[in-house]
Amino acid sequence: MKLYANLTSPYGRVVRMAIEELRLSAQVEFIVTTTRVPECEVNEFVPTGKIPMLVTDDGYFFAESRLICQYLDALHTDEPIVDHDPLETDRAFEGTSTGFLDGVSVWVREIRRPENEQSPGIIEQERARAERCLTWHEQRIDILTATGDRIDYPRLCIGVTLFTLDERINYSAWRELAPQLAKWYQGFSQRPSFLATRP
Repeated sequence: MKLYANLTSPYGRVVRMAIEELRLSAQVEFIVTTTRVPECEVNEFVPTGKIPMLVTDDGYFFAESRLICQYLDALHTDEPIVDHDPLETDRAFEGTSTGFLDGVSVWVREIRRPENEQSPGIIEQERARAERCLTWHEQRIDILTATGDRIDYPRLCIGVTLFTLDERINYSAWRELAPQLAKWYQGFSQRPSFLATRP
């Protein structure tokens, strides 16, 4: 199999961490890809040009991180990364966790634009959304920690999002809003899969 992504994509990192967690790295070739350029090889497979993208040995492709993780679940016998029969509580938790990552990704893209092209309104909107998500997760820390050491898709999304706040946005103040979440992240950031995929 081949995984097309780049080293800084948070969605790509979620999938790369999942591959490490599931001990499937020997079966997946990682191809560093540059997107938003005409010669991007991903465009040959998907018109959206989105990464991460997994091409299977049978020639099928998946260009959404959750779908990729769901496919990877079929290749191992451990507990799934993607819960295939979630409770309603888990559905709500995953929805907010992935939305948290989406918003922070928009924030990163906006501040990477030339300063004279940045939208202060978008930056403020995404900062406010991130703070709401931080508070929401802080208030549900018991749900976050309920799986113990087991890591699944929503928890991968949360961990990668918190890294992005630290390293891509330089917004370490999030710890003041969510001290219990910060404690959870301290442990998450020591996982071998996290260290192996650090940009």
